[in-house]
Amino acid sequence: TEHSFSIEGIEHNPLLEKRRRLLKKKQKELENLKYDLEEYINTEIKDEHIRQLLEYKYIDDYSWVKIANKMHGTEDALRMELKRFLEKI
Repeated sequence: TEHSFSIEGIEHNPLLEKRRRLLKKKQKELENLKYDLEEYINTEIKDEHIRQLLEYKYIDDYSWVKIANKMHGTEDALRMELKRFLEKI
């Protein structure tokens, strides 16, 4: 019996490859920035409450709802607290 079939693969696209390389480079840069931020928070921020708030928001990327639940506060109060702190520095 005769059968027909086709072979498919990944097409080589130079533009796509360039974008993938750029994306990997940007991802590495962001990982380094996140590491620097984490180091700054842990070494330069003396207030434990603010330090925890910064970590939840900018390192762990928690929503305000989740932060409020973890820190036993209200979303608005914690958001304003962080805003005031960031305005000072």
